Amino acid sequence: MEFLFQKHLQHAAQEPVLSRFSRLTDDNLSLTAMTEFQTEALRAIVTRAYKHNAFYRKKMLQARVKPRDIKSLTDLAKLPFTTKDELRGKPWVLLAADKKDVSLINVSTGTTGGEEIYIMQTWRDHFLNEFSAGYKGLIEVEEGDIVINALPYEMSSAGLAFHKVFMDSSEATVVNVGKGGAYSTPEKTVKVMRDLQPTVVITTPSYAVTIAEAAAQIGLDLTGLPLKKMFLTGEGCSPAFRQRVERIWGTKANFYYGSLECGPLGIECDAHAGYHIPMG
Repeated sequence: MEFLFQKHLQHAAQEPVLSRFSRLTDDNLSLTAMTEFQTEALRAIVTRAYKHNAFYRKKMLQARVKPRDIKSLTDLAKLPFTTKDELRGKPWVLLAADKKDVSLINVSTGTTGGEEIYIMQTWRDHFLNEFSAGYKGLIEVEEGDIVINALPYEMSSAGLAFHKVFMDSSEATVVNVGKGGAYSTPEKTVKVMRDLQPTVVITTPSYAVTIAEAAAQIGLDLTGLPLKKMFLTGEGCSPAFRQRVERIWGTKANFYYGSLECGPLGIECDAHAGYHIPMG
């Protein structure tokens, strides 16, 4: 009997550009190495989009640019912009693979209004060509840590994306408590934290306060948990509100922002002096 994952593993080689650079252990690359990676990745992406996606091919032809014209990062300026309005309500417009190969579909949260945007992943995308690097020096979550993931797992990529970051890249233990669903209530989340004693929490700024209010109702002092770090994402947050969250939870709270379409965009370190931009 052959398990499904065995069939996938037979074709489990990463894309060449990812295979070479994923073996690096340092969070940082030299400018030369980063430019080499970005240039090669850009050429590979443009070539695939041109060959396998009618929407992108039409846009490139209208802009009179072909994959062979992309030779350096400065050539990025030759490529036409894609707007959200071109994507809204068109599930398959970005697909550059066969529909049968799609394993996961995420839907936009709709925070900017309008019709939904759909982002799809094949099995290879989800398990091999991962959007999020580990950034072990920056994120500082590691094997042995217990991470409370209080983000929505429904439709949006938020919960599942961070689940993969912490479980696969950081090798931590992830508790998928979710964010206020019918089953994943704040009250239940508080009990889970009391029992499991997490070391890391990721949630939205407002839900961090919601959980704290539920904890107060059962007399749980969040500052007594062995937390070493907290990540806030998904919403804007003022410095004053962040300080309030840190005071309630008794730990450092760092911002970690991204988007459905692009993955991680900005990650704070403990200095709180601005964002580290994942340039890969």
